[in-house]
Amino acid sequence: MNLLRTQIVDQANDDYFWWNMENRQTRYPVGGIVRDQLAGNYLWNQTQNSYDNTRDHFINSATLSFDLYKGLKLEVLGGFDLIMQENETKEKIRRPLSVAEGGRYSLKNSKDAFYNGQAILSYDTRLSSDFSLFAYAGGTIQHYSSEWTSRTTPNSGFISRDFFSFKNVKTTPVLSDGYRAYSQLYGAFGSVQFGFRDYLYLEFQGRNDWSSILPSNNNSYFYPGVSASRIFTETFKMPSWMSFGKFRASFADLGKPGPIYFSNQVYDQGNYGSAITYSPAPPVRPQISNLSADANWNWVSKPVSSTTDWAWK
Repeated sequence: MNLLRTQIVDQANDDYFWWNMENRQTRYPVGGIVRDQLAGNYLWNQTQNSYDNTRDHFINSATLSFDLYKGLKLEVLGGFDLIMQENETKEKIRRPLSVAEGGRYSLKNSKDAFYNGQAILSYDTRLSSDFSLFAYAGGTIQHYSSEWTSRTTPNSGFISRDFFSFKNVKTTPVLSDGYRAYSQLYGAFGSVQFGFRDYLYLEFQGRNDWSSILPSNNNSYFYPGVSASRIFTETFKMPSWMSFGKFRASFADLGKPGPIYFSNQVYDQGNYGSAITYSPAPPVRPQISNLSADANWNWVSKPVSSTTDWAWK
């Protein structure tokens, strides 16, 4: 059939892009620049060029729990999330090398890794028949790294037709670029919860983080929090279809350090002697305050059960 897709390669002229042949207007006079753009920028790329992505993603975690004493428990966990990618681009020559330059080859490799380790020591006991205590303390360490390198043939094109290699270039050097970023976070946290007759609870929380993303003179931040909750189905007579209900209110400081390197003084330089650029560090506020209230309850009507949650912040 005489479709544009089937006419992309000119078999009478060594399979070059047909629209670039000198007699193209005589052989295919209809379409103008719209047809040219559709054929060259879409159909040629789709049928003749290749854009390949290879991606490997590894996720792993492990948890160990130890019952040290009555009510005393130690939990240790660790894991990682690793992504490795390779992007390869092969763009063929559209016109004979005797009359035009062309062809492009590029290769980009990237690696993103996140490692996490955490240990929590918890204690759960009853202080008396009316009062209970649950407390925990722990620490965490997180490491993140991201890096990529890329190489691309220059605009001068290939020496030999459709031989995809960085050695097959008319001029040097091959264009290269890269990026590396690393961050580390250490955290210590704890919580103490007091319970009264298994329906009224008061909890105090705290966490302190040290992040390499923030400036060295301001890289520590503390997040306090307090919350109170009441299980009203334990103290009030409720309909038979409501099996559990609780109100909870809390106040806490929340936040995170921000994007990697956003608070650092940044120096950058392009390829082959371009100017060095400098970006100063912006001011930093790692904390935000959050006040919230929520309620949840379960209702049961055989053989159907449901859970409803409501929250305000």
